[in-house]
Amino acid sequence: MTTQAIKVTLISPGFSCGLELTATDDGWNELLDNVDGLSLFKVAQGRVFNQISAYYTAGGAICRIRNLKTSAVKMIEGMTMPKGVHSKPFDYGPVTIQDGDILEVFCTVAGS
Repeated sequence: MTTQAIKVTLISPGFSCGLELTATDDGWNELLDNVDGLSLFKVAQGRVFNQISAYYTAGGAICRIRNLKTSAVKMIEGMTMPKGVHSKPFDYGPVTIQDGDILEVFCTVAGS
């Protein structure tokens, strides 16, 4: 398995939350706050996000917000990034972060 650096920023008017991780390809990975290394719900509970911006070395990825307590997926976005940063609004509207919500990414290296 290979790994790559993943950086994702969740965006809402007047607020953004950056999360990152060196993620293992071809599996779900939780991204953590890039300041304190905490899960999404610990740094942004109650915040409403409506846009995602992501960067990783090369390939494609799926990002999702999933609740640890219920396993409900509140947001899932496909991110195609041959190189560089890709930004887009959430396909299904804004998401409010609640207790237990985490940000996960499933990435695949280019050419796999």
